[in-house]
Amino acid sequence: MALKYVVGLAFVGSIATLLLILSCTLQFGDVPDPTYHNAYTLLNIIFYILTPIPLLVASKVSEEGGLAIDLAAFITTGLVVSSFALPIVLANRDVIQWGATWLTLGSNVVMFATIIGAFRFLHADSEFGYSSFSY
Repeated sequence: MALKYVVGLAFVGSIATLLLILSCTLQFGDVPDPTYHNAYTLLNIIFYILTPIPLLVASKVSEEGGLAIDLAAFITTGLVVSSFALPIVLANRDVIQWGATWLTLGSNVVMFATIIGAFRFLHADSEFGYSSFSY
């Protein structure tokens, strides 16, 4: 069971990475546009790496909950919102195309679902993590 779950998470994470790479390389529309060969959408990888860190640190510092976990959830929420806002702001300023924005937003949804799934899998037996927010 555990191996199937880990392989499934890896597969879904690779789909999210594929969407993010496609957002950097595909040209949307018929008219040649110089804004399609850029790698600004790859900045979201920073958010993918930073997002689980506050909750992981808070789980080691505070086992029973409290201020540390609330602060970690707040910081994590800010990172997730920033990850969704970055491609929208870049497209609004014509740095990237809107098609690349939609691919990046899709990549964000898939990657954060994978991160939530990993937290639910790793912290299934404890009182901490995203599993405590499920009903």
